[in-house]
Amino acid sequence: MRFSINQVMLKTKMIKLYGNTMEQVAEDMVERIRFIRNKDNTLKNDIFTELNLWALESVGVVALGGRLNCFDPNLPDDSPVKKLIKTIHGVLAAAEKLDFQPSLWKYFSTSAYKKGIKLYEEHMKLNEYFIDKASAELKSTGEKDYKDKSVLEKVLDIDRKIALATAYDMLFGGVDTAGSTALALLYLLATNEEKQEKLREEVLSKREKQPYMRACIKESLRLFPVFAGNFRKTTKEHDILGYRIPKDVRYC
Repeated sequence: MRFSINQVMLKTKMIKLYGNTMEQVAEDMVERIRFIRNKDNTLKNDIFTELNLWALESVGVVALGGRLNCFDPNLPDDSPVKKLIKTIHGVLAAAEKLDFQPSLWKYFSTSAYKKGIKLYEEHMKLNEYFIDKASAELKSTGEKDYKDKSVLEKVLDIDRKIALATAYDMLFGGVDTAGSTALALLYLLATNEEKQEKLREEVLSKREKQPYMRACIKESLRLFPVFAGNFRKTTKEHDILGYRIPKDVRYC
């Protein structure tokens, strides 16, 4: 399965296919922040919740084949999108509790374990709904050249079950991590205004290659790793290829 998926996912040319849509997602996110902020220019809601919505919308474009419209403030509670938002939050919370906190679920079925399994099953059902919906819409548009097909189209050509498993993994592994990375980046830019201005100039330039953006993302991941299982800390000052690394610096 991994070999089949890698043939699709590891093609850098696929990134350009989603450029315009991802830009629109980002613009919609900014517009949502403008809409929900208070008069004193602060947010009433938790910014991480908002960033997770942006991450879900972005990952959903690739994993589920199109826009979910997570930013719609009028989504009915019984709509599939609203259910997916709630389920994703529930799955992530359950995973944290079951995988990283002391629990007896490995020895017998605890209430937390049963709740987690129910959430995982609900997540899979919702994935099926969105993928089958996207599949029907794709069939109605006619056949495309292989090079013009999206990730979901190419994976569906391999096997529907693989498409479902891929979507589950992308949503489970990509939403919280993308939201956390964006949160760290925004925090560091907010506390380093000169770097924020430099990055803003690069973004507004619309150049295809944006090395400073790449550097900012990598630095935020160094300072605030998504998963800190391999944290290290320098015990003395180092000089590596002309770069000075001070003592007591954390890295991952």
